[in-house]
Amino acid sequence: MIAFIITTIILSIFFFTYGQSSAIEVSETGRRSWVDPNYFGNVCGMGVVLAYNIVVNKLAPNKFFNKIAIFTIPSGMLLLVMNASRGAFLSMGVAIVVITMFSKIKFKQKIGIAVLVALGVFAMYSLGAFDVLSERLMDEDDTGNGRTLIWEAKMLGYMSGDTYEKLFGIGYQGGFFLAIPGGFGFHNDYLALLVDYGIVGTILFFCIIAYPLKLVANNPAKRPIVISLLAFILICSMTLEPFTYGILTYWFFYMLIVLHARWDNKSTSKQ
Repeated sequence: MIAFIITTIILSIFFFTYGQSSAIEVSETGRRSWVDPNYFGNVCGMGVVLAYNIVVNKLAPNKFFNKIAIFTIPSGMLLLVMNASRGAFLSMGVAIVVITMFSKIKFKQKIGIAVLVALGVFAMYSLGAFDVLSERLMDEDDTGNGRTLIWEAKMLGYMSGDTYEKLFGIGYQGGFFLAIPGGFGFHNDYLALLVDYGIVGTILFFCIIAYPLKLVANNPAKRPIVISLLAFILICSMTLEPFTYGILTYWFFYMLIVLHARWDNKSTSKQ
């Protein structure tokens, strides 16, 4: 957790200090990114979600680390807003809502957190931080900026394959070049899994995703954080390909979820 939180802090500082000098995508209102704003935004969102869980559920081992977590939340949120990745903002938002709803804090405290978040959003909006994100939402069309056209082409290509390919897929390279001349990514990890690794591979993937849920099936105290973190990466995968593309940070985040689940199970068994 410390590693993800420190990563978010470092990237936030760099983004606010030197972001424009390393831009590869700039709109009139200044959208900035490095390799890909969506992957970048989600990686930063991981630290925000973990820091939020630490603060709300009072998990910090000491006051210093609690202050670091508190600093990470607003700085990371501001980065996500200015980075204008809609998927990253949604992933973070859903995870935070789940953590807040199922935390052990009193209802009045939950209301207080909601008010603070609302005030923070209003402040960022007033300062113009939402300008780029609003622009992207206004420019959205009914194809999801062409994503649904890609999904349709890839799915039609998959359905035209033989039974063996449907069961076991055509591999990463085969999926990349499927149906679209010159090749193109899926912008959806679930469809990528189906095409690249078939029905069998997709089932195995969801077995991996379900593993942390199995670990906390009889542990209601730890279930909310595991569900919130899983929701985060599952929403990320709706418009990205973190797992099939082999982005290690997402696999590390998944392993952190497993550690959360296993650690609590061991602690409970010892008690």
